[in-house]
Amino acid sequence: MHIVTLSAANLFKDGKTDYSIVVAQDASESEKTAAKELAMYLKQISGAEFPVTNNLNRSGKCLFVGYNARTAQMAGMSKPAADDETFVYKTVGDNLLVFGGSKRGTMYGVFAFLENELGVRWYTADYTKIPKRKAFTFNNIHRSEKPALKLRYPMYYVCTTNPAWAAHNRSNYNWNAQKNQYGGREACLGAHTLGTYIAADDYWDSHPEYFAERNGKRTKNAQRCLSNNDVLNITIKKTLQSIKSNPDYLYYDVSQLDNNDFCECKKCKAIEQKYGSEHSGIILWFVNKVAEAVEKQYPGKKVCTLAYQYGRTAPKNIVARKNVAIRLCTNNCCRSHALETCPENASFKKDLQGWSRCAQELMIWDYVANFYQYNTPYPNFATFADNLDFFARNNVSATLLLGQYQSASGEFNELKAWMLAKLLWNPKQDVDKLAKEFISDYYGAASSYVFSYYQLCKNLAKSDLHLKNGIEANSPLFTDSFIAESEKLLDRAYRKCKTQQERNRVEDVQAQILSLRVGRTSLKSGSGDLRLRYNNYLKKRTPRINENQTTEEYFKQIGDI
Repeated sequence: MHIVTLSAANLFKDGKTDYSIVVAQDASESEKTAAKELAMYLKQISGAEFPVTNNLNRSGKCLFVGYNARTAQMAGMSKPAADDETFVYKTVGDNLLVFGGSKRGTMYGVFAFLENELGVRWYTADYTKIPKRKAFTFNNIHRSEKPALKLRYPMYYVCTTNPAWAAHNRSNYNWNAQKNQYGGREACLGAHTLGTYIAADDYWDSHPEYFAERNGKRTKNAQRCLSNNDVLNITIKKTLQSIKSNPDYLYYDVSQLDNNDFCECKKCKAIEQKYGSEHSGIILWFVNKVAEAVEKQYPGKKVCTLAYQYGRTAPKNIVARKNVAIRLCTNNCCRSHALETCPENASFKKDLQGWSRCAQELMIWDYVANFYQYNTPYPNFATFADNLDFFARNNVSATLLLGQYQSASGEFNELKAWMLAKLLWNPKQDVDKLAKEFISDYYGAASSYVFSYYQLCKNLAKSDLHLKNGIEANSPLFTDSFIAESEKLLDRAYRKCKTQQERNRVEDVQAQILSLRVGRTSLKSGSGDLRLRYNNYLKKRTPRINENQTTEEYFKQIGDI
């Protein structure tokens, strides 16, 4: 980031402006969207009308959006690559220039200007903070930013389902590829695809040799035999068909099934021994061959594979082709302490550094929610910045953070989605500062007590307990004193609320402790009043209970329909 303060000029004053917004006629769709939204937000902030024009020779004071002949002349900088998301906004005389790569870089620059200089925040799908101002004086800023990670996806429901929220918070990666007015989002098609490409229903009866040998026998539900040439040829054919049928994706998955039953046949073992006796060696050898065939027909596309479970450790004596992306998963890691420093994560740290040396493009699939109980506290805040910074320093280009992706509910889901989006762009930011900013704006009059509760939760991570992908309500992490103090803080927060909206938001936070207390009783017993309160909350908000259970399914389970 580069910031230089130069001089001063008025952008608007008392509902009036001398400025026009200029965007080239041949600008990209996202740049035109950014220019339109810049005018919209400036009007909401100031009350002034900012006309949008395509006339690059416009006289007078201008806000130029995008790299074009006029900005090139004034900026004295070369044209960025279309996919370069680095942006610059700077003043030249009385003019403001905002430009970056045409795909999304310029757009991010416009949104950053609105954030950094005017205080706009896109917190949730239905809450954007737009400050009102009578005047704004330019301090003639020269600011440049570059993302720490190339592809960024806080996989919460709001990000997955709301392209506008994602774009405003600079998330450019998604579960499904998208084309939209914000420059779209990149994606990887599929996961565990070898189970689909070499499906048991299609091949087991006629070709058992396609399936892994386990204890001397071919096994139907095991992995596939990657040394078998037919398996390779079928996979190449089906990968090419997948690309042809789904051209909007950048990455196409070719990866193992979700089990540990790797092939033990002599040919597979021989290939593994060649690459350091790691199971990942034959996987990468196989995927490289698929990627070689893909490059011949689709030179712009990439093949992605999982470094997961038995194949997580990097191989030796082999490197990934330039069009192969390795998607390394953080399964079985501690979630309450940093990946780089916690002894529980030593094997993952070694694996990450190993893949960093042999893969030109390394992606991370990380887990940031309590998948056992979505609504109970999950004290992993302290790991967010450290982990993302660790990734950025080790050749990671893309990170998917798997959160509460199934519904717009769950423990601090609004805060975590926004916070993680910010940290994916720049992990050097202070987590508590981000949390305080969000909580102050989102919870209003109740914010001081909600922030104290957030700190109480965050500080649970000092425990010697190492959280995995989930934690049960009866964990010793949640002491009686923690529960009592939390209830006291949140009761005070609720009493401070001035609007029904604030009360609703605080109720969602109170539900964390309510869910925790109910979860510590047997399913159909415990305090009747406690369970009644929890059931009433569930009926009112219908949050998802966990990854595998909806509210409706929960009520069927406990007999309260």
